[in-house]
Amino acid sequence: MPLKPLAMGHNGVLLALPIVLMGRALATDPSTLLKVLWATGCVLVSIPRQTIFDAAPIPVTPFRSLTIVALPLWGTLLLFATGIAIVNRAALSPEPSNGRADDAWIGYSSRV
Repeated sequence: MPLKPLAMGHNGVLLALPIVLMGRALATDPSTLLKVLWATGCVLVSIPRQTIFDAAPIPVTPFRSLTIVALPLWGTLLLFATGIAIVNRAALSPEPSNGRADDAWIGYSSRV
């Protein structure tokens, strides 16, 4: 299952900027769990629609709908939860040394 950004559904395209911003915030974060959750969410969101259609042909049962058709939804929810965890982690961390509290929530210093 190759990851093709051009074949992503509308949800993957709409999440492109938040995915990049979360990846940038996680670049300096020591938490492996958050990075794994972020990567898993990226993979699930970027599954091409045609792959889902091939894996779950019509008629779709409720079980297959929750397990296969909804994979991009589960990826979106995973990215949302990861974003909340990143913001909470940054909010609980000590204030940055340059005194600018607005830099803390995005995970990097403006001195870069």
